[in-house]
Amino acid sequence: KQALEKDRLEQEKLVKAIQKDKKKYSSEINKKKKESQEIDRKIDRMVKDAIAAANKKAMAEAKTTEAKKEIASAAKANPNKIVLTKEAKVLADNFTSNKGRLPWPVPEGYISSTYGEHPSPLDSKIMIKNSGLEITTSPNTDVRAVFGGEVGEIQVVPGSGNKIVYIRHGNYITVYFNLKSISVSSGDKVSTKQSIGKVATSPSGKTVLKFFVLQNTSYLNPQSWITGQ
Repeated sequence: KQALEKDRLEQEKLVKAIQKDKKKYSSEINKKKKESQEIDRKIDRMVKDAIAAANKKAMAEAKTTEAKKEIASAAKANPNKIVLTKEAKVLADNFTSNKGRLPWPVPEGYISSTYGEHPSPLDSKIMIKNSGLEITTSPNTDVRAVFGGEVGEIQVVPGSGNKIVYIRHGNYITVYFNLKSISVSSGDKVSTKQSIGKVATSPSGKTVLKFFVLQNTSYLNPQSWITGQ
């Protein structure tokens, strides 16, 4: 924890230094903005694929022809929404009832970038959108599922080789971005606080997990869902 506090103070010191020399760091601003946009695009694609796969699975598991038709009709009418089976609805309701009480996706750390659109610390005229949270933690830290659910597709980030894992909880989806290793597979059922892998550390020494919460394709503020820490 002392190391994390030292890291946080160093980050604040760096921001102040950067503010004195905005021109020098302008390329870093644009790089950060493009990186955030690319992450959103990647997650958007993953989530849409996940919704299609969930609806296809629900249709395949439906016991009657009538139920299959109902699911197919609902999926066609709302292709960006997960059609909730009885089991999925229970899971979604349980997820909703735990709003504000979900555990953190890492056992220790601090929020280094919050949800929403913020002026860049390098140039207040440039807004950077963050669709999730960035949580700085210690190297080799376990990443944990914040709630029970089913692991969806696992993707590899081009270039870094780090992984993205998403877990479906009814029509809610949690996304864990920047894992160096994973300990689950697509289709696995996971429980709350179960380890799904370990967070990656960048070449510059930063160990940051990007964490997202969505309902269907809508991004939600993760800070409203997890407990205070």
